[in-house]
Amino acid sequence: MVSTAFISPYKKDRDRVRSIVEEGDMVEIYVKCAIEICEQRDAKGLYQKARAGQIAEFTEFQHPTKSRTTRKSL
Repeated sequence: MVSTAFISPYKKDRDRVRSIVEEGDMVEIYVKCAIEICEQRDAKGLYQKARAGQIAEFTEFQHPTKSRTTRKSL
């Protein structure tokens, strides 16, 4: 078993990865959290830097994640 974590706001990117692995071998888990909570929990200050324009291409600022429908419930 391999577990990885990715921030992937685009369905096309998730579908590309899904096409690489065997059918049924990928489980996508979508965790929704308000951006305010993410900022409160951000120990490295990345959200603050992104808001200040110091980090380019930061998800949720330049590329908001689209709502997802659950493919499969666990």
